[in-house]
Amino acid sequence: MKILIIEDEYSLADAIAETLKKENFTTNIITDGEEGENEALTNVYDLILLDIMLPNKDGFKILNDLRKEKVDTPIIILTAKSEINDKLNGLENGADDYITKPFEIREVLARIQVQLRHIEAETQSEAEAEIEAETEVKTKAGIQEGQGSGRLEFRDMVLI
Repeated sequence: MKILIIEDEYSLADAIAETLKKENFTTNIITDGEEGENEALTNVYDLILLDIMLPNKDGFKILNDLRKEKVDTPIIILTAKSEINDKLNGLENGADDYITKPFEIREVLARIQVQLRHIEAETQSEAEAEIEAETEVKTKAGIQEGQGSGRLEFRDMVLI
């Protein structure tokens, strides 16, 4: 799993990255807002950790721009901005989670795991729906082409 860390405090970003590497994640650290947004738009990541107070482009603006560009990668905001209006701004504009600094790294890791489980469950549901639709099309095609006797037998049934 690949995680983009957009955080201007390099020592913090590096500490997060080291912890994630121990959990078998691949990380990329970007310390500038504009560069971070460009990276998120041009490469595929499983999750983005996003600070708000960044040089050259605010994290809220990055979040809005990524969502406008239909980037649906889960985004967890990590920030010192702890006011309720900031939290609501982030969550209402597309953040999947919001964690205020200082934080416990184990909590960040747990919240990353939750987001990745959601992706995994969504992917599995989509795959099951695709298989179901494909099976239904094949079954209808077989009956329409006269391949069946017109009688449904147990082997012809699709269990849902």
